[in-house]
Amino acid sequence: MQERRFAGANGVDCNARITEGMFATLCAMEPAAEALFVRAQKSLLVSARARGHIVRVARTVADLDGSERITERHVAEAVGYRGRDSR
Repeated sequence: MQERRFAGANGVDCNARITEGMFATLCAMEPAAEALFVRAQKSLLVSARARGHIVRVARTVADLDGSERITERHVAEAVGYRGRDSR
């Protein structure tokens, strides 16, 4: 999915290199996923940089699931990985 998504994209070849400006188009979330993401940001007090990491990981989880949109389950998994990193 990433190869197709980034075909012709200059300097971006994987989800890890998605810029903040690309989030709106490449990391579309379902409403429930967005709500969970906002709650997680508040409860974990994550930095702006960490928010970007969570979104990129959620995009990758969604890709592995074959989903064009990021769902609540994808965000939950990405946040779970974040929790492990911060310990």
